[in-house]
Amino acid sequence: DNYTFNLPNTTMNPGGGVKNVPQTVSINYAVAGAEVRYTLDGTTPTPASALYGSPLSVDATTTVKAKAFKSGWTDSTVASQTYTMEVALPQLAPGSGTYPSAQTVTVTSNSTGASLHYTTNGLEPNESSPTIASGGTIPVAAATVLMVKGFKAGCTTSDLATGAYVIAGGALATPTFSPV
Repeated sequence: DNYTFNLPNTTMNPGGGVKNVPQTVSINYAVAGAEVRYTLDGTTPTPASALYGSPLSVDATTTVKAKAFKSGWTDSTVASQTYTMEVALPQLAPGSGTYPSAQTVTVTSNSTGASLHYTTNGLEPNESSPTIASGGTIPVAAATVLMVKGFKAGCTTSDLATGAYVIAGGALATPTFSPV
């Protein structure tokens, strides 16, 4: 009798999808002595591909493919997960609102290495717009719509963060005339 041993599929944890923080990807397999080979460029792994030994760090949009090999066994099928890295939505504090006096708006991002670009002219920011570091501040002394987007090489641009600020300024002084 001839028996064929088939390697089970490998799995990846976490699964693929849209992510806004770097991922640590583990490749799981069930047969002792099997070698798991992987690629990060979307090509099919071969016995000459990188040998999996420890979790992979994914910080840009990447397709990870893995395949198990063992002498005398039929290779596993290819497991594939695509991690689409997106810059996290920038946060504005304080948020939109009406305030009695000028405000200092703090802009933050949870995406390490992202470049934050902003506008106050009503146009959506692009990579040519002024930049602000995460944790930086923008003074708002008059009615302003602040728009911020995050950009990072290898990642999808963040969604647009918008803050609409109205500075009420309190009551105005009674006018006086001179001469009366």
